[in-house]
Amino acid sequence: MRLTLAKTTLVVGALVAATTVAVTTHTPDAAAAGGGPAWPIDTYGTTRSTDNVVLKWDEQLLSTIRAYPAQTGPTVVARALGVVHTAMYDAWAAYDPKAVGSTEGAPVATGANTSTARDEAMSYAAYRTLVDLFPPAAFPNKGAFVTPDVLLRAQSHDPANETLDLSTPAGVGNAAAAAVIAYRHNDGSNQLGAYTDTTGYTAKNTWNQAFDENSHLTSKWSGVSYMPLCCAWRRNSCAML
Repeated sequence: MRLTLAKTTLVVGALVAATTVAVTTHTPDAAAAGGGPAWPIDTYGTTRSTDNVVLKWDEQLLSTIRAYPAQTGPTVVARALGVVHTAMYDAWAAYDPKAVGSTEGAPVATGANTSTARDEAMSYAAYRTLVDLFPPAAFPNKGAFVTPDVLLRAQSHDPANETLDLSTPAGVGNAAAAAVIAYRHNDGSNQLGAYTDTTGYTAKNTWNQAFDENSHLTSKWSGVSYMPLCCAWRRNSCAML
C-alpha cells in the first residue's frame, strides 16, 4: 500500500513539475497583453480597438446581462448567446464559398467577399438580433450599459439601414438576422411573451428529493442508473451516484 501511494505521489509530483516548466517556458509575452500581466483577466470585458467584431458584439450582449440581471436569467442568457452567434455565423457563412448557413432561409451574399464586408454583415446581424432580444424601450441605457445602436454607429454603420439587398453587407446581415429571428420566435421559448410558461408544467419531484416511499426511483427518474465511484487505492470504499 505504501509503495503504491509513494509511486502515485512521485507521478503527480513529476506532472506538476512538467506543467510548471511548460507554463514558465511558454507564457505569452506580457507586452502582447497590453503591457500588463500575461493574462489580464481584470481587463476582460473592456473592448479594445484591436478586438474583432465578434468580441465587440459579445461584450455588447454581456453588458446587457450585467445591467439587467433580473430580466436575464441563465436560460435567457444561454438562448441569447445562441441567437446572436447563430446570426453572426450565418452572415459570415453567406460569403464563404464552402460554409452553409445554419438557419432555414439564411442568405447567400452576391457582393464581394472581403473582410470589411463580412465584418459589416456580422455587425448588422448582431445588432438586429440584440434589438429583437432586448428592445431598447425595455432595456434603455443604464449605468455603463448603452444600447446596441451606439456600437453600430461607432463602426460607421446606420441602424436605420434595413435593406435586404444581398449585394450589400448590411442587407446580408439584416437577412441573416431576419431568418434567425423568424425561427426563434417559434422555438417554444415564448420570447414574445416574456418567456412565461404556457404549458402548465409542474415538477414531479421537490427541489431536493427525487425518491418516494414506494419505489426506488420515481417514474420520471426510472431510466437513471447508479454509478459506483471507488477510490483507486481503497476499493472497498465506494460512493454511489
